[in-house]
Amino acid sequence: EQQRAKTRGSWIDPAAASMTSALVGFVAELDPGKRPSSWARDEVIVRLHLVPELGPRRLGSITKLDVQRLVNKLGRSAAPVKRQYGVLRAIINAAVDADLIGRTSCRAI
Repeated sequence: EQQRAKTRGSWIDPAAASMTSALVGFVAELDPGKRPSSWARDEVIVRLHLVPELGPRRLGSITKLDVQRLVNKLGRSAAPVKRQYGVLRAIINAAVDADLIGRTSCRAI
């Protein structure tokens, strides 16, 4: 099965999927195009909202249901929730782009 996945180019290293989401959050901050104010805002969102909920979890274990529960828990004010979800989505998408996980858990939220 793993050999076929490697041949198709869809193989994901199981060790990479076991990286915690907290670590990936800080790796995803390596975007040199961000303004300092955006960096500061994203760091606060990661530290205060994402790490307490998802930080110790293995990246490959975070499901769409986990993401939906987190978004529901974030509150009712649209702008802050969109911003916080956007940071999580950027982290998960960076992990997909880096082939750490095979599929985003931030779909149709």
